[in-house]
Amino acid sequence: MGSEGWNTIQTFLARIIAFSISLLFKISIARLLTVEENGIFGKWLATYNYGIVAFSLGLNLSMIYYSRNNKSILNNFLSNTTVYFLLLVLSILIGFLLPSKLYNFTIFIAVFFGLLISSLNSVQLSNNKITTFNLTEVSKNIFIFITCLVPLYFLDSVSLNSLYILYPGALLLTFIIFIFHINISKINFKRISLPKLDY
Repeated sequence: MGSEGWNTIQTFLARIIAFSISLLFKISIARLLTVEENGIFGKWLATYNYGIVAFSLGLNLSMIYYSRNNKSILNNFLSNTTVYFLLLVLSILIGFLLPSKLYNFTIFIAVFFGLLISSLNSVQLSNNKITTFNLTEVSKNIFIFITCLVPLYFLDSVSLNSLYILYPGALLLTFIIFIFHINISKINFKRISLPKLDY
């Protein structure tokens, strides 16, 4: 079996594992929370997922485009990170005008780290690191499962507000672990700029 065949198989298996863990997480959350709490947290998760789609701005796909035109994928990664950070700051400033600040702030932070992980995935795919890409996706779901559910099972003091904080924490943990698989020394910091809309 060639490398392409193996990459296809492991990606397929990784998708199944990640989906299974995600499904088990949602089932477990539904059993541990009240009906009202589960509905509120489900809305939080839905807003997070919509935020990932809305605020990606196509930048992660553009990284692959630019890499095929002999532009540094790592420099594009850092440029995207800059854009996402500016969006985070703007969102937080707007969040001060909204009610339920913890609810909104944690969504903004979760979307930020979710976008960084998505950019990290683009770097991994551009460098043909399929195994690392699959490990990132599976690990993200495992970290979310453990970080959110273990406290709910063993600590009576854990509330819905705690889940708002623990979920972004799991995303941050995923990003920190897998960012070290990137050779940062190859980034040319003198050529960092905001992405251009020329593709």
